[in-house]
Amino acid sequence: SAFSDTDERLLKTVADQLALSLQKIRLYQSEKKRRFEAETQREASEFLTMSLDLDEVLDNILDSLRKVIDSDQASIHLFEEDLVHVVAGKGFKNIDEVIGYKYSFGNQLMLEIVNSKSPLVLEDTALDSRFQHYSPENPRAWMGIPLIEKETVFGYLSVENNIPGTFNQRDAKLVQIFANNAAAAIVKARLFEGEKKRRLEAEIQGEISTTLTDTLDLQTVLERVLKNLQRYLEYDSAGILLQENGDLRIVATHGFENEDKINNFLFSAEIPLYQEMIKTKSVIILENAQEDDRFQDFGGIGEEEIQGWMGVPLIDQGKVFGYVTFDSKTPGKFTSDMARLAQVLVNQTSSAISKAKLFEETQLGIKRLETLHEIDRIITSSVELSFSITQIMKIVVSQLEIDAASLLLYDPKSLMFNTVNSVGLHNNSHNQNNHQVGIGSAAKVALERQIVVINNQDEFKSLFSNASSLIKEGFTAYAGVPLIAKGEIKGVLELFQRSSLQTNNEWNGFLQTLANQLAIAIDNSLMLENLQKSHMELTLSYDATIEGWAKTLELKDQETQGHSERVTTMTVKLARALGLSEEELIHIRRGALLHDVGKIGIPDKILQKPSQLTEDEMEVMREHPILAYNVLSGSVFLEKALDIPYSHHEKWDGTGYPRALKGEIIPLAARVFAIIDVYDALRSDRPYRKAWSKRKTLKHIKEQSGTHFDPRVVEVFLELVDTDPEFLVYDK
Repeated sequence: SAFSDTDERLLKTVADQLALSLQKIRLYQSEKKRRFEAETQREASEFLTMSLDLDEVLDNILDSLRKVIDSDQASIHLFEEDLVHVVAGKGFKNIDEVIGYKYSFGNQLMLEIVNSKSPLVLEDTALDSRFQHYSPENPRAWMGIPLIEKETVFGYLSVENNIPGTFNQRDAKLVQIFANNAAAAIVKARLFEGEKKRRLEAEIQGEISTTLTDTLDLQTVLERVLKNLQRYLEYDSAGILLQENGDLRIVATHGFENEDKINNFLFSAEIPLYQEMIKTKSVIILENAQEDDRFQDFGGIGEEEIQGWMGVPLIDQGKVFGYVTFDSKTPGKFTSDMARLAQVLVNQTSSAISKAKLFEETQLGIKRLETLHEIDRIITSSVELSFSITQIMKIVVSQLEIDAASLLLYDPKSLMFNTVNSVGLHNNSHNQNNHQVGIGSAAKVALERQIVVINNQDEFKSLFSNASSLIKEGFTAYAGVPLIAKGEIKGVLELFQRSSLQTNNEWNGFLQTLANQLAIAIDNSLMLENLQKSHMELTLSYDATIEGWAKTLELKDQETQGHSERVTTMTVKLARALGLSEEELIHIRRGALLHDVGKIGIPDKILQKPSQLTEDEMEVMREHPILAYNVLSGSVFLEKALDIPYSHHEKWDGTGYPRALKGEIIPLAARVFAIIDVYDALRSDRPYRKAWSKRKTLKHIKEQSGTHFDPRVVEVFLELVDTDPEFLVYDK
């Protein structure tokens, strides 16, 4: 041997010391690594509890995870119903495609993690057929770490590295400890997010409720609803569509760049999605509208950008009358949870929209009634035809909201239609144009003897021999209405518009009424002896309109149908017996018909409640006389009919409402009506009681004489009951 015993002993001593040193180094490195891992776990745990925002928590988890374990890519997968949703990711080149990716719950590796509730490690994914990836990256090492809450796996962490064999079971155990902290952070953030969502839902519901009760202006209601809903649904654009006869009209929008073009857009109600909503009365969600044949292009107004789509039907009294559309540029934006809340919120608005529509129609009706009354005044105050026509033409253009109008009178001697007045036409060529019978637009309208509407530009051009002058002024639509009096053509009123004419039955009816008045004005200038008859016809038209409002209002309360007609008949009889003049009776009749017009503003849940109202509900109900005053007080025509709607709940002893008037300070018309109203109400069935007998009702009225009712009016009322067998002809 080259070494002596001494040398060998020395070498062995050195070797033992070296082995001891290496062991110490390994122990030190192992302890150092353990301390690093513990410190990293501690920091990660603290980091995870720093936020309650779910997106921020998910982002923090991945940042902390990559400190705990060496990974090239990492992502978080959460279970949502029957799908797995990739909710966060780090390290991916195509991160926008990864986040939001959804796949089937049946993935084999995921099922193993769920069933075992343990980490799963693949040392080399290329050698494992179970591995199925969701991005172009091809990791070679992979770990799946379950996220567990109360023994239930609700997702997992996916950890990836591009080098085979990077991960082992020790790494998996380390990441599982981290994943337990991450799961707790996710659950906590979800709970916070759920509570925040519930508070937001309650807040939005409250705001919408306030919106619906502090205004009856339809456009304001629609716009506020859309803006409030955006806070929860986070849509890109939205619109409200209401049905008009066989069409749908876009009446409000939010979020569109070209809202001026979209608003009032009209299209067929036969589109598939709307028809489906009518049948199912439920929300429809499209993951990607561009890939669904049911999605309708409404004329190039931005639908090509719409991906995610949700349609929520507007339902009132069991009938679909339109829908709200929510649009997103992101596919799959809208969820079933969103649909549930959206339907609740939209249901909350449906009744308000119906009520606002009724209020708007009532206001429009009053405005148009005032217009007809003004035209009537013009007709009766002047026999100068040219002056009357000039004034009436200005009103026509203003009230029909059109760009221009022209009036042509028919000369039976020359068989010509001659232009006598125009408003809004800058080029005189059409004004100077005369039409022979059988030729031109006026002759066409006269021969057809009905309203003619043209919205097609080609038809517009072919209708006029001087079309170039009208085209130069930008007109593209036309409406003509014959002026007929006593069965004879007096002329033709022509309307011109630079955009499509938005007509409906109500608009056509008002146009026809204006045309009738124009015809009357023309005929009046030629035959003054017919003035009185024409005036009477118009008055009957006004009263028929008021009767129509009364019947419309009664439709809101099925229990009071026929009430207005009965109390009006009896009130007029009682007022006549008290010696009121025929002129006063006209206003009393109108006031009786409109006595409940203020109930337009009372919520349906109170108005249609099948049981006795609470005191709070009665306080709301007692506001309807004030609402009636607000609706009617601006109308000169109905000014003298206001006493009954405003004061019929006042009492003789001053305990009534809304002003606590007493004795003869209460208008006589209201004192008369109060008795009739109470009588008819007590003699009618209600959900909470049966109708009283005639005897019991009359006894009650006698007892209330001097407290609720004017004693003199009660006396005359009872005399009529005894002497006039037809007085209570409507009595049940």
